[in-house]
Amino acid sequence: MKPPQIAIQAIDPTGTIQSIRSRKIKRIYHFIQTAKSSEIIFKLRVAYQHGLTNEGVYKTTEQLTHALHAFMEKD
Repeated sequence: MKPPQIAIQAIDPTGTIQSIRSRKIKRIYHFIQTAKSSEIIFKLRVAYQHGLTNEGVYKTTEQLTHALHAFMEKD
């Protein structure tokens, strides 16, 4: 089974959007660590096989990492 596809968009107060899409969790966590501003809004989407997805909008890196950890848990 392939790992899920993870996509994150980081939107800063000026409207600049940075995004990443990967199956590698280390790459995703590194992207999250580089976003240090407290005003950034994150959009997270995790796509699994068979068209299943989890997505959400988060205002802090703590909320984002908590949601990402929950989305990546194995059953």
